[in-house]
Amino acid sequence: MTYTLKACPFCGGEAKLVKITDGYTTNPVIIRNEWTVKCVSCDVNIGVFSSEIFEDDEGGLCIKKQGSIDAINAWNTRKE
Repeated sequence: MTYTLKACPFCGGEAKLVKITDGYTTNPVIIRNEWTVKCVSCDVNIGVFSSEIFEDDEGGLCIKKQGSIDAINAWNTRKE
């Protein structure tokens, strides 16, 4: 996945997408992960965003929430 993160709004440091948790269940198959974006210099973060991917009745994958994309968008959204 390619993404661009803006610099930290507080210190100007580099930002990084971080997966906080990995979750997986079977019967039904559900993948739940939690993500944040944080500054590598001052450690400020945007909060926690969840992903949820599940298998439908025909075996196809359905993406209900995309936590990584939501975290990136939240980090990059700010008043100019």
